[in-house]
Amino acid sequence: MGKLVVIIKVFPKDININLDNLVETIRKNLPPYYEIKKYEKVPIAFGLSALVLSITMPEYVKGGTEELENLIRSLDEVSEVNVEYVSRI
Repeated sequence: MGKLVVIIKVFPKDININLDNLVETIRKNLPPYYEIKKYEKVPIAFGLSALVLSITMPEYVKGGTEELENLIRSLDEVSEVNVEYVSRI
């Protein structure tokens, strides 16, 4: 079975949210078949930054990236989630 890499941009609800802690919260809440390979903080505007996560996942997951998006979006610290890119690896 193949794997996918999914690039996701995560916007925090508040400018005061620690993005490093947010990554760890996301990591702890994801099922084991999702793995955060790397992340970076990207400035948006007026001191607000977003996270860009590179996450690997199985190629054949029912609903594609929908489960992953919903898991991240359900966290209290997260405002919005955008899938930027999906590729088979």
